[in-house]
Amino acid sequence: LLITISLTVIVIVWIRKVKISKSHTIEDANPSYSQYKDLIQNAIDIIYETDDEGNFTFVNDFTYQRLRVTKGEIIGQHYTKFIHEDYKEKLQGFYQDLKKRKHDFPTVEFPIVGKDGDIIWGSQKVIINRDSEGKITSYSGIIRDITLLKNFEFQEKKRLSKVEEFNKIINSLSTSQLSDCVKFNVVLKTILEQTAKVTQTNIVSYWDLNNKQLENYTSYNLDTQKIIQDKSNNSEFYNIDLEVLKTQKSVLISDLKVETLNSLKKYSECHPEIHSLLLMSVMNNGKLIGVLCFANKESHRNWDNEDLTFIRSIIDIISLRHELELRIDTEDKLNYKSQVWSLVSKCTQQFLVSKTPFELFAETFASIGKATGVDHIYYYECDLNDGLIRQKYKWGKDGIPLQISKLQPFTKEDLKEIVTASEHKKPFVSHIKDLE
Repeated sequence: LLITISLTVIVIVWIRKVKISKSHTIEDANPSYSQYKDLIQNAIDIIYETDDEGNFTFVNDFTYQRLRVTKGEIIGQHYTKFIHEDYKEKLQGFYQDLKKRKHDFPTVEFPIVGKDGDIIWGSQKVIINRDSEGKITSYSGIIRDITLLKNFEFQEKKRLSKVEEFNKIINSLSTSQLSDCVKFNVVLKTILEQTAKVTQTNIVSYWDLNNKQLENYTSYNLDTQKIIQDKSNNSEFYNIDLEVLKTQKSVLISDLKVETLNSLKKYSECHPEIHSLLLMSVMNNGKLIGVLCFANKESHRNWDNEDLTFIRSIIDIISLRHELELRIDTEDKLNYKSQVWSLVSKCTQQFLVSKTPFELFAETFASIGKATGVDHIYYYECDLNDGLIRQKYKWGKDGIPLQISKLQPFTKEDLKEIVTASEHKKPFVSHIKDLE
């Protein structure tokens, strides 16, 4: 590159020296030097010359083509007219510094603005032409088009910045959000929110898969910055082919409005602003346990490799957190069973030594209440003489006052639901508000 620039600049200077007079331009140079003129005109670099004030006096044919300007639109114009606004001051400073140099002219990179407003990145090499007294008479320069290289650099910088942001989110979610004390639903909300923000996705959603049905819908809306949860069955509403997700692991619908299978018609009707979806399966030990969905307003969202790698990492975090939740639930159940069996043993021993049921209740109800997590335990007894049911003993959790209203007897009809269940030796479970 430097060799090419140097040779071309030498040609410019050499041709410049053969001008017949100041009134002649390079185009009027001696025909014997036409071969050098052709070399300049056919070059695929921008080659130019300005006067001592920076006004263009010559540009080669490639300049007209690349900037899409005519001769009248550039000759006589100041060079700053074609420089991006953000770089004008920098380039003016460059030329001021250039005046102090006699040799070793540096290279500078800056964006050029074409006639249609398109940006062209150039790498410029300039030399100063001086007269015999050392006064600056003109500037000769060559600009190599490095737009593709710059675009690649910008894209790479953008990619690295995105990867860095992705890694921050993954590290944060992998460390601070996987503690045993944090519930899965709390972790999931954080995961969806962070994922939506870093990927700039309008809606990120997750469904649990239970008995081949999508349930426990949780989503984060980037526009409203709100979490939505729904525990109803969503399988029919979303109509997602789970078998496809099991095998392909992902389903991309670029445009919901023209989806030929019409598989998400109801979703499209309820979310008319959404145009594209990316559905990703969440697997655990080879089993489909959920679906992660990315919904976007724009059609044909471009998901690059970095995006997909990040999403797979998020899926791994969800899968691991789901497995941790199952392990915690299993441990809790085992601990509960252990407490219950220990309590059964205690009650059995107390039953053998207690003289009355009330002694047994006094010794065991507190332990039963603690193990089951209830606030009150009552004991009712049916009087065989009058057939009425009366409360005989009550226990309350510490800090919760006992019932102080006047006790009243109940008939079997009053408590028919409870009586019927007890006659069949079955437990009765209900909310008080649902009792007649």
